Amino acid sequence: MTDARFMVFPLVRGGYGAVLLCAPGAAVRLCSGRPASPRARAVTRVLGARHLIQAAVTATAPSAFVLSTGAQVDLAHAASMLALAAADRPLRRAALADGLTAATFAAVGAAGARTRRCHRAESR
Repeated sequence: MTDARFMVFPLVRGGYGAVLLCAPGAAVRLCSGRPASPRARAVTRVLGARHLIQAAVTATAPSAFVLSTGAQVDLAHAASMLALAAADRPLRRAALADGLTAATFAAVGAAGARTRRCHRAESR
């Protein structure tokens, strides 16, 4: 991944985080087809804040370590969303949508980490 192309990644993550933080009810309703409970809105806001923080860290220090660690966090999040989808039928669609998003972020982060490692090895 080139640096210019890579900068799209934290921007997309930051935008996603901003939507979750600022409009959690709409985000849950869009994915689940149901109004969000106060608990679901609170959890969605926390996840939005996490995405914003991760986007800021990734944008300012996009090292292989940061990208790899972020990918691992995203994989853990994707797994937790699969568990939620299995346990909570009303939130299943929203959990699967968020889990797919987290898995996509993990794949992009892992690819970026691998690219960074390869470029670093080639420049030695």
